[in-house]
Amino acid sequence: MDQPIGVGLIGCGGMGAGLANAVQAAAPGKMVAFFDADAERAKTVAGQFEGRACETLDALLADEGVQAVVIATPPHVHEEQAVASARAGKHVYTEKPMALGVAACDNMIDAAREAGVTLMVGQVLRLYEPFHSILRWSKEGRFGRPFHACIQRVSSAWGGKGSWRQELATVGGMLYEVGAHELDFMRCLLGEPTQVYGARQKVRAAEHEVEDVISLLARFTSGGSGHYDSGTAWGEGKFTFVLCVEEAPLVSARAFRPESLRALTPAREPEEIPLDGFETENAVQRQMRGWLEALLEGRAVPVPGEEGRETVRLAEAAYRSAETGKLEILPAAGE
Repeated sequence: MDQPIGVGLIGCGGMGAGLANAVQAAAPGKMVAFFDADAERAKTVAGQFEGRACETLDALLADEGVQAVVIATPPHVHEEQAVASARAGKHVYTEKPMALGVAACDNMIDAAREAGVTLMVGQVLRLYEPFHSILRWSKEGRFGRPFHACIQRVSSAWGGKGSWRQELATVGGMLYEVGAHELDFMRCLLGEPTQVYGARQKVRAAEHEVEDVISLLARFTSGGSGHYDSGTAWGEGKFTFVLCVEEAPLVSARAFRPESLRALTPAREPEEIPLDGFETENAVQRQMRGWLEALLEGRAVPVPGEEGRETVRLAEAAYRSAETGKLEILPAAGE
């Protein structure tokens, strides 16, 4: 393609508009068409990019100027919209979670494969610092083998009144809507999950259906383990982690702040190891540029549908375990 890749946006809310900005900032991409269930919102966002507002999804998918689409809608419609987009011959980027269940993910993967288009999932936490550098260090073997991840990302409230995020049928729960980021990071760090135990509680009266507490403990193919806590009833929001690594445990009380990351010598009186070299470019912009460059060059997209599926598979298994009270044994990835 000599010209920029024409991109259509499906879902023009805050997330969609942010992704559109990132596409526009990436040299290979140009936003050209916009669709939203709220027609006025689609017109407003289209005007910001001098693009076309489409009255229906079919109209956007019929637009010959659109070679790829960005899906930024509630997760319960990702499957339907991604399958329709693939069948229309459009490359697909879909926000996380890929879908609300493995069966839906499989349908999306099959549709893209049959149509000969690519399917990319927006697991952007991989590119945020310090997570991006931690994964790089792990591949380089800088601090030895990671063998446990303990991550806590919790909230004191959830959603706004009338928001689609209030209903489990549309949001799936915290492991899908928020935890898809951290579960994906655990997979990148520790390998694919082999077993998982989940515990879920919904105790307090609230306008939303999302759980107060969801916790999981998982084993991975590396032999390592992971513990994740989330939920909406924790009194105060926080995002922290401890990563047990052979030569230097990595600890952060403010996970999105690279300067808060501490690498410690494993000793009775640990000393901090200096850290630097973090990426400074906006992670979302890097994500969308990476996607578009892959399309332009005809190579594999950074996070294909098969990887998004495995993160959904872990979340789904954790919820199944929470329902039955039994340990879930996961077959090999892709089975």
